Amino acid sequence: LVDGRGSHFCPAALDAFQSAQSIFEEEANLYWMALVDLYRSEVELSLKRYSEARALAEKAKALFGRMNSQAKTLLSLVHLGRIALASNDLPSADAIAAQVSAAMENANVPLLLFPCYVLFAEVAEGKKDWDRARDFYAMAADDLELHQARLHHDDLKVTFFKGKHIAYEALVQLTLRESNRNGAVASAYTWTERSKSRGLIDLLSQHFPSVHGHAEPALLTRIQRLREELNVLYARSQPEGTSSVKLANVETIAVKEDELARALREASIRDPEYTSLQRASAPTIEMIQQILPGHTTLIEYFIARGEVLVFVVSQSGAEVHRHLCSSDRIESIQVRLLLLQVAV
Repeated sequence: LVDGRGSHFCPAALDAFQSAQSIFEEEANLYWMALVDLYRSEVELSLKRYSEARALAEKAKALFGRMNSQAKTLLSLVHLGRIALASNDLPSADAIAAQVSAAMENANVPLLLFPCYVLFAEVAEGKKDWDRARDFYAMAADDLELHQARLHHDDLKVTFFKGKHIAYEALVQLTLRESNRNGAVASAYTWTERSKSRGLIDLLSQHFPSVHGHAEPALLTRIQRLREELNVLYARSQPEGTSSVKLANVETIAVKEDELARALREASIRDPEYTSLQRASAPTIEMIQQILPGHTTLIEYFIARGEVLVFVVSQSGAEVHRHLCSSDRIESIQVRLLLLQVAV
């Protein structure tokens, strides 16, 4: 009914949420009352109605607090930080980020690190603290790749409000601010490759069960079993359980994730192609230059925050050309081409 930018907003969305809210209020279901408030706040934010979005997020945070749901209370705080940033209220966003940081110290919430890191990075970027912003975006990207399986079990999809690519796009632009031009180009190129690898794995993830590796069947079976066990644990990591159960789940998840990482490392030795479909990996410019023939130049485009840029890589060097055009311009050209095809 509504996307992250509000460009496909359907007026029926808020009506549907209001109807659901009435049902949950009749059932006195506090958890879903709060969750719907957070959904409604997301819609209001996409429509740039910041006062309404803030009021609903505050209401959701209060309800989650009454239930002692640390994870969803933290998520509500992150959402309030986003609202403050969207409304250009950097002091409030900074203060909320400090609350999020303090809450993270008192709660074990490994499944929410990505949105927290992104908030910290955006606040630092707003304060023009480029190094700190780059560090937090890098932490967000690392967390995303480390725990890729869990992202399919987020009952509140707005956790990844701007998409998983946001950290990578920010890192490309921030890296290109560095004074060391050659080092910046190489580092920025690696981030673009990591972004594409991440996106490709997401697209292929639904086909993993049908992909057959060439490593030992027992090892591949163990990898599949660990993924299934983690899926169950992620799904059970919900606020309805007691705190002791949630803590046990978090500890078990950490053990299982470590075991899966070891199994994938073992499989990578015997079957690199199969393992490459399980986790993100990216070539460096140096690796590309080693396999490029002397008469060949690689031209690779990337879109970072609406900016179209291109990397030009050859055996002898690498450079980046920026501000070729905007992504909106590309979309406009695509629409015109489609219209021409229809006309023909």
